Amino acid sequence: MYCVTHKRQQGFTMIEVLVALLVLSIGLAGLAALQISSLQYVHSSHYRSMASAIALDMEERLWLDLADNTLTGCPTVTSGTGTTLATAISDWNRTTANSASLLRIPNLQVSVGAATTGTRTTEVPITLSWGEQRFSDTDASTTESFTYTMRMFCRAAVSS
Repeated sequence: MYCVTHKRQQGFTMIEVLVALLVLSIGLAGLAALQISSLQYVHSSHYRSMASAIALDMEERLWLDLADNTLTGCPTVTSGTGTTLATAISDWNRTTANSASLLRIPNLQVSVGAATTGTRTTEVPITLSWGEQRFSDTDASTTESFTYTMRMFCRAAVSS
């Protein structure tokens, strides 16, 4: 009697290897897209954190106005020439070499909204906006903005 034995194939066929490479490459492409998206969110978060620090700096400058014992009423919360807010806006918008130590957001624009004055407080909205160009697909930048509302207390007149 003649017995035929078949050898079992061992290893992978070329088609199996190509299918495995295709699945792996699709997974790695998805991971790369996720990484780019993550970088965009981290970059945006960094600028928002800096915008928050800038708004707090402006609020602290107004609190210093309240520390002046001669001030009665509310601190000056307009961005008119010579006011505390005008100085702060000028400091944060400057682009000279001396400002390298400041937190920098490219194309930063700071604007002060209309103040709402109550009997004991004044609320002032400050909007910081900047152009986000680092991850945009086109040459046009996306405008990001951060609005912070300061609440300043007014000092009653001191009777002597």
